[in-house]
Amino acid sequence: MSVVDGRTPGNDIWSHFADFLSELIARHAEELDIDSLPDPKKVIMFQDLQDVYLRFIRLSLQARKEADAKLSLENRADIWYSPYIQISGFKEKAS
Repeated sequence: MSVVDGRTPGNDIWSHFADFLSELIARHAEELDIDSLPDPKKVIMFQDLQDVYLRFIRLSLQARKEADAKLSLENRADIWYSPYIQISGFKEKAS
């Protein structure tokens, strides 16, 4: 083995941590029941699908609010520029 900065390549803090984790997992593998864990690819795909769905919902709500605001403004414009004037509940044509 070659020595880099006074340490051998496999003898740094991360290799000790990796050894510790592997021993810990090996000791408790039966309790962890690792074989029954879900496939990580499916979990990631599900999370991505969920993110896309939530973004679609947010954009749909935003588009609906914008359409409602535009419709509200158009309705107000129709009221103000209407040739009819409402007097005491009845509509009379403006002269």
